[in-house]
Amino acid sequence: MARADVQRHWDEFHRTGMVTVAASPVRCVLMMLGSLVLALFPAVMAADSFQEHGAASLKGWGCVLATLFFLATAVLVVRPLVRGSRLTLSRHGLAISARRRGERARETGLRWEEMTHVERFSSPAGGSSSTDVRIHLAPGAGQNVQGDVSRGYVNLPDGFAMSKRDLAELLEAIRAYLAAQR
Repeated sequence: MARADVQRHWDEFHRTGMVTVAASPVRCVLMMLGSLVLALFPAVMAADSFQEHGAASLKGWGCVLATLFFLATAVLVVRPLVRGSRLTLSRHGLAISARRRGERARETGLRWEEMTHVERFSSPAGGSSSTDVRIHLAPGAGQNVQGDVSRGYVNLPDGFAMSKRDLAELLEAIRAYLAAQR
């Protein structure tokens, strides 16, 4: 099914010169629910520890911090859905936009000429691995990108309706296709 999704977006890009990938409601809601379920465990452990040892329980306060971490994660993973984040790919480049005060505001923009390549990047971080869609920038590129571009790359935000592997494949295919036409 994923290959069909990439092919459908690729065909749409060739037909219209533009493709939009919106935030995934299912993915955002499932990640939020998962974070809320994970917050439940340390919350129950904190309540049990406070009942047994009182307010001075170090374990209880540690569990409260873990609960707050999972609750903050739940808010962050649903943020792209609430903001209506959208990734628009056109012949000129890519743009990430979101709703702000009822209007659509552009947050990030990159021209295809500013990119050297796009990849799916996995980095082990303390036992678990995180995967990002990493866009490597040409020297001097990235004036319309929020955040630090001194590393020479930017990572796309999470929460779009395509998997990171498929999104990286689609972006690289479009970038290579347009570079070959220049």
